[in-house]
Amino acid sequence: MGDYATDILWLNFGDVMLGLQPNGPPAFNVKIRKDKPFTLNFSPKGTLRLTSPKAKQTFKLGSSVPLVAVIVDPELNLRVWVSDASQKVQKRTYTYALGKKFTATSCSVSLDPTVVIRDSSGKQVAEGKMPYC
Repeated sequence: MGDYATDILWLNFGDVMLGLQPNGPPAFNVKIRKDKPFTLNFSPKGTLRLTSPKAKQTFKLGSSVPLVAVIVDPELNLRVWVSDASQKVQKRTYTYALGKKFTATSCSVSLDPTVVIRDSSGKQVAEGKMPYC
């Protein structure tokens, strides 16, 4: 019993692994109480936030602009990502909200969404996988 803080929480559902990480300090709080289950009540709708490019970052005309996003639960203020544990493993380095780094040597491949970018006329100008972490 007690209150605990963690930089990251992993949940496994068969072949799907869900990662939860604070979207900034303080660390994620886990409250364990006698005779009560630990539950997470997610918001009905997560938000997608771009982490790259950074604000006020500039690019030369014609250059590629890397887009990286995170899914955030606005009520719990947690970053959320999903991995497919049935796929091959790869090495990844994560930076926790408190600045610590962790390298996973057997991390599953992320289920990164395919994103389509269209110009103001609706014409598709780019398409690709958008990693989020």
